[in-house]
Parts: sequence; structure tokens; C-alpha cells
Amino acid sequence: MNRKRTRITILAQVSALLLAAVFVNCAPGFYGEARLFEYPTPLVPVEPARATIVPISQKFSMAVFNFIDQTGRAGAVTEGLPDALSTALFQSNRFAIHDRGQLRHDDYGQLISMWQKYQKHQGKDVIGEKSAEKGKEPLGGIPHSLQALQQEFNAILQSVDTVLIGAITEIDNSVITLDYRVVNSWSRVVLYAGQHRINYSRTGKTVDFDREDLRRMVKLVVNAFPNPNALRTGQVLVQDGRTLTVNLGVKDKITVGMNALILAPGEQILRTPSGQKVRDVMYLAEAYVAAVYDNSCKMRVFRADSKHPDYRVGDFVKFK
Repeated sequence: MNRKRTRITILAQVSALLLAAVFVNCAPGFYGEARLFEYPTPLVPVEPARATIVPISQKFSMAVFNFIDQTGRAGAVTEGLPDALSTALFQSNRFAIHDRGQLRHDDYGQLISMWQKYQKHQGKDVIGEKSAEKGKEPLGGIPHSLQALQQEFNAILQSVDTVLIGAITEIDNSVITLDYRVVNSWSRVVLYAGQHRINYSRTGKTVDFDREDLRRMVKLVVNAFPNPNALRTGQVLVQDGRTLTVNLGVKDKITVGMNALILAPGEQILRTPSGQKVRDVMYLAEAYVAAVYDNSCKMRVFRADSKHPDYRVGDFVKFK
């Protein structure tokens, strides 16, 4: 009986101590807040704050401008050719094509010609008659029409990676000779240049281009750039302001003027209530190649968060 009483007494004392510990732990403001329940982990893991951007595009983006008619006889061919080429380039699935919009009836040569006339006349309104008719005066010494055209071109240049520009240098027997070049819109570096002959036919005002000729030209342009799926992902080795040193070079088929996306080294994993995993890639910046060496290259950042740029050593580099 004494042993049973002793055991009961010990159990009662232990129980009392456990209850006291629970009450002490639950007491607010004593050793902290009560933790009686195990809360589930949040759906989104806590990640360091990174200043991200929405990239121009996942693919190499391109705008096709109207071509300069150096023959003076191309007429409607000059206006229809960019649309036909844009369609063929889009169908190649290599480029994201930017629509020209309001520049459909203007060309790059027109802008250059207007600038030359403007400089030749030392700032005089070279389109004075049109301005006088509309009651407009040059803004800052520059004609309104010239300034508006330049602003439209600049807006497109800041919305794409590259532009396709060129000139119709010859037209004979329903065949045009096109000299063209692909230019990085941020660095102004010529990425590829070529000459191509395209057959066409005209029925009234309708111009129809030989689709096989267009496809052959587009194939040359596509093959001028390495397949992004065949390029390994690079990594930032050195970060000096907006200049990055990346561990990819000539041996990796990297060339001056190529554009790339700068990504965070880790991807956020979002787990939905159903258990599905969703990957959220963090785009930190966009950059172009300024110089290439055997095993590395120098890149210049042209797009990042303007207030809090957050690209650093160790970030991934994925070429478009």
C-alpha cells in the first residue's frame, strides 16, 4: 500500500509540474507567446527581395522597317516587302516580331534624308510649306514632322532587340535586289548583313512576292544566330556597375551584339493547395554583348529596375 501511495504521489507531482509548465508557457508576456499549435508552412517560401523586370520578350525580338528605294521605281514594292518579310520571320519561330504601327508608311531612309536636309539648311524648317499650312512652327528649331518621326522610330528601337533595315538597290524584270542588315537596336552593332534577290509579280496595285525567295532569305538570317537551346546558361563572374563579365565566349559561339536575360540564381517554387509546383523565374535585367574573348565576354546592361537595379555576381545569363 505504501508503494502504491508513493507512486500515486510521484505521478501527481509530475502531472502538476507539467501543467505548471504549460500554463507558464501560455502566459502572454512571460517567456513569449503561446505555441500550442503547429502552423503549416506558407505557400510561398520566403525569398530575398530582388528588383525584377518584365523582359522585352523571351525570344529575340525584331522590327522590320520599310526599305529605302534607291531605284526610284519600286513604288508599292517598298511598302509591301516589310509585311511579307515580317510574316516569314514570324513563321520561322526564331524571332518575336514587333508591328511597325504608325511607321508603316514611313521609312528609315526618309528620316535620314530629312535630317540631312535639315542640317544642310542650318536649322531652317525644310518642310516650311506644310508647317505654314497647318499653322505650326518648328519646335526648338526642328520641324514638327521630323521630330515626330524620330520619336516614333526611337519608341520602336526601345521596344525590340534588333531591327531589320536595308535598301532596294536594283529592280529589273520583276526581280528586286535587296541589301539588308540586322542591327542591335541598343548598341547599333550590325549583327548580320546580306544581299538577296526576290521575285515578285504585280496585279494592279497588289504585289505578290515569291514565298520561297523570302524563306531562303529568312533562313540565312536565322542561321546567322546560334540556337539559344544549344547554348549553355552562363553566369556572371564580375559585376562592375552596368558592365558584367560572363563565363561564355568565342568557344560558346557568342558574338558581339547578342542579347541575353539576367536571371536570379534560384527559382521560387510555389506549391498550390492541390500540390502542383509552379516555377516563377525572376528576371533581373537585360544586356547585350559588347566584347567577346575565348572563354568570357563583356556585357552591358541596358534594361533593369531604374530605382533598385539588383543584378549581381552568380546570377544566370540566358541568351535569346
